[in-house]
Amino acid sequence: ATFQTRAVPVPGVTQVRDMTISLAAGCLLRGVGATRELHCWGQAGGGVEWLGHAPDVIRYTPDLVGTTADPWIDVASYVLLDRGVCALRGDGRVHCIGIDADGQLGDGDPLAPSSVPVLVRDLP
Repeated sequence: ATFQTRAVPVPGVTQVRDMTISLAAGCLLRGVGATRELHCWGQAGGGVEWLGHAPDVIRYTPDLVGTTADPWIDVASYVLLDRGVCALRGDGRVHCIGIDADGQLGDGDPLAPSSVPVLVRDLP
């Protein structure tokens, strides 16, 4: 990696609508119309697979969040957690991925980290 002292374009990243950076990771929302993809990079830590990659591997480029069967391409908004991310999907569902040290994934199973998206339960 090269340290930059000025802003440089990130290759292949266009149509960015929103971006959030934390201490160890970052996410960006990109796309137009109903197609809004969530891409994240960085390190989850704590032995959790981050976006389906081996535990504690640092991702240096943005990866699409979700699974092959359910990629997050309909994201209305998102929040980057300390070691994870949650997204409000276009159909009103909320999914989260990451470390669940204090129940922040909202799936009713505290202390159960997940490298695949889990549905937040019991929303009104």
